[in-house]
Parts: sequence; structure tokens; C-alpha cells
Amino acid sequence: MLGLEVKQSRFEVVSRDTCKNYDEFYDNREVPPVEKEGEIQVLGFDGKGVPMIKREAAKIKARLGKGEKRQKKKEAFVGVSYTVDKKERTPEEVAENLVYPEEAKAKKKDQTKKPVKGQNIRRLASLARPKEEVMDELISDAKARDPEYQRPWVVLMDGALHLWDMLKRRLAGIEFVGILDIIHVIEYLWDVANALYGEKSEKGQIWVHDHLLSILKGRVGRVIGGLKQISTKQPKLKAHQRKALKDAITPV
Repeated sequence: MLGLEVKQSRFEVVSRDTCKNYDEFYDNREVPPVEKEGEIQVLGFDGKGVPMIKREAAKIKARLGKGEKRQKKKEAFVGVSYTVDKKERTPEEVAENLVYPEEAKAKKKDQTKKPVKGQNIRRLASLARPKEEVMDELISDAKARDPEYQRPWVVLMDGALHLWDMLKRRLAGIEFVGILDIIHVIEYLWDVANALYGEKSEKGQIWVHDHLLSILKGRVGRVIGGLKQISTKQPKLKAHQRKALKDAITPV
């Protein structure tokens, strides 16, 4: 806007200085008024791999030694707390949004409904703090905004069982609905479709849409059974195809 060139290092300095005031900001922030909150209280947690580069090893090398890596990752635990209004969507709408996003986007342009957005979003991510501490802080944020549990509580996470166990201990006595992140599920479906029908094939896209729709309608057992049948009844499958099927049936 000012016609000035801003170096990347400036953003790094600002980001580093800003995070020092994070705790103080939220300690002094007032609870959002009820009239500016949504109908549902939402929490979400996940682990994210962050590349860590040691200063003494961050030199550009033309060739790495045997077993040497440029970067190592460390897991950051991230979480979010916010409220949102209800928005009913059918399984067909969700499946179309995820598999045929362009078509779904075109349909939305013709609709006059106001989009639903998260309200008063509180985010927290840390490499240093224990997962339990991050989870506790965001749960405390949710409790402060809904101390009498007047709103339905929803928690979104992936399939990491240890996180669900941790969450259940911390929300003991509080009624909530747990939602499994469908994005991780659809990634396995795409892996199978690409292995069976090739990358970006129309047939594979249709296959993913139909199987995702079945999952969204609660037919998980039928989908898994179908994958097992493909694996056992097609002896000419290649190694990468069998691996994709195995990973989808028993994901790590």
C-alpha cells in the first residue's frame, strides 16, 4: 500500500514479539457478550508437524551425507475455541463440497443465504507446553463463555485415540458431541481411488464421492466390507494397490 518492500525478517520479528503478549492479552480480555456468540460451543484439537532447523545446521549444502536430513519436525499441539450458529447440511451437500468443490461453489453463488462463520475465535498453538495444558486452557475459555452449559458443545478432532481419551477425562460430567474429522477419512479414499483408477480420473472421483456419501450416511461397515472384498477377490492387484486398501481398512 505504501510502495515499500518489506523483508521477510520483519514479519518474523513482529511475529516473535507479538507472541510474548499472548497470555497477557487473553488474561485481560473480557468474555464476549452473549448476543455476539453463536448457538453452538465448538472446540477442536490436533497435532501439527513443524520443521525445526538448528542454527548451526541451517547452511545450504550441495549434497547431504548418508542418513543426514535437512530438517527435523517437532509436533506442535494446536487448539481452537469458538461459537457458531447452526447450519443444517445433507450428506449429499457435504460430499459434493469435498469431492466437487467447483460445482458446489457455483451453486452457492445462486443462494441468498448468509454464510455461517465462527464467532470470537480463540486459537492456541505451542511446541513447548504439554498437550494437557493447551487443552485445559481452551476448555477453560469455553467454560467462561458458557458457564451454565446452555449451548450444545461440539468437539472436532481426528482419529488419535489418546487425544479422545485425554478430552473425555477433561470434559468428565459435561455433555458433548464428538465429531471425527472427515478430511482424514477422505484422504484414505483418494489413495485407494488413485491406486485403482489412476490419478485424477473421473471414475476415481465418482468412486470417492459414492463411498464418502455412504460413510456420511452411517454405512461405515458396508464401506469397509467393500474394501476388504476388493482386496481379497481381486488377485491381480499390484503392491501399491494392496497397500492403499490395507491403509484405508486399518489406518495407523
